[in-house]
Amino acid sequence: MKRSDLEHILRASRSVTGETEFIVIGSQCLDPHDLAISKLAAGREKDLAFVGALLRLKMVRNGRLQDLIQLLGDPELWTRIGEALEICRRR
Repeated sequence: MKRSDLEHILRASRSVTGETEFIVIGSQCLDPHDLAISKLAAGREKDLAFVGALLRLKMVRNGRLQDLIQLLGDPELWTRIGEALEICRRR
């Protein structure tokens, strides 16, 4: 990850959470699409707000998220995550 990528993620995190300080642990980072899928699966309001911001800021692409959802092995999970994604897209 480049410094500019990290700065972009931190700005997005600040706009969603209102926080001004973050702790970054380790050198590994999830692909933003994988992170968005896990947030959609959790389905909490703060997670949906975060994914909505990722979409608005064009840090993730809706088409890629749809592709990843289809890779999940549970049709019930597809539906739940797909519905959460639709909520995020309408915001």
